[in-house]
Amino acid sequence: MIETLLNEGHAVFYAYDGVSALQLVLGLKVCDLLISNTRVGGVAGIDLIHELREHLPRLAILYLSNTGRSTPELEARLPHNVPILREPFSPIQLRAAVRYLLA
Repeated sequence: MIETLLNEGHAVFYAYDGVSALQLVLGLKVCDLLISNTRVGGVAGIDLIHELREHLPRLAILYLSNTGRSTPELEARLPHNVPILREPFSPIQLRAAVRYLLA
């Protein structure tokens, strides 16, 4: 996934856990898009999304739904304007989702 985004010319930052992701995004001068999955290093991805939305309400976010780990109940907690990309997905699908969110 990271290679796909780098090949498209995006600058990509990777965080190993939810706390690091929150600090990273809030510390950047510019962050156009967050891609999160079901779990982010011990933190529910949806909790990370809600925390970031408190600080950056206009941040574009893409949620990756992990097969077997994400549930309809969990996904119902997502903000209404956060699209879901379900695994497995192709590089073409990822590129299309990112282009849409950054347009």
